[in-house]
Amino acid sequence: MFPEGTFTRETGLRPFHLGAFEVAVASGVPVIPLTLRGTRSVLRAGQWLLRRTPVSAVVEQALTAAPADDRFATAVPLRDMAREQIRTHCGEPDLL
Repeated sequence: MFPEGTFTRETGLRPFHLGAFEVAVASGVPVIPLTLRGTRSVLRAGQWLLRRTPVSAVVEQALTAAPADDRFATAVPLRDMAREQIRTHCGEPDLL
């Protein structure tokens, strides 16, 4: 899942939506932060033709949250940890 929930030409890491993290907490599954670099140049917003350019990926260690009654309160720090790991590798400005 892509937690930013959008694909635009403007560079920068946007705020993450909480949905994927709430699903992970409710399902008891880990979140694996994956940073993709170069994809914005391969397929730009509003275009249908791919460009040839290098793309890289960084896979981080799985993040898990302890089961809790309050899914929202558990999902928020999980989201924040995943975003911080992705931010360190994305090479784009933080738009938070």
